[in-house]
Amino acid sequence: MLPSMVGRVRANLLVASLAASLVQIFSLLCILLFGIPERIFVSEAFRFAAMSFVVGIVIAVHVIANAAFHSAYKRGFLTVWGGKHGAVSLSSRCPRLSLVVLHLRFGSRRIVLLDDFADTV
Repeated sequence: MLPSMVGRVRANLLVASLAASLVQIFSLLCILLFGIPERIFVSEAFRFAAMSFVVGIVIAVHVIANAAFHSAYKRGFLTVWGGKHGAVSLSSRCPRLSLVVLHLRFGSRRIVLLDDFADTV
């Protein structure tokens, strides 16, 4: 498998595992706090709902990260080098840095973080 594909899969699995953790925490809290029987959380309907939730969260994070990337581009916090699949220079002062980096990981793009020394000179 190509290293670029490994990076894409890794980024998507990170988001999916965090969403699955939310499902597990929700299930545990429902059992402990509200006394809902465990048999509900092993049914096919719950499994389908949990899978749909995880897929929905992954899609939502893709959309949010894409919006953060375009916002950072418009505000001048990043520069794209070499076209659509080229490297990206990203300012460390970007307010949505983690979302922009996640968007770049989804697309397997190279990232160069830049420190802004203009204010210190």
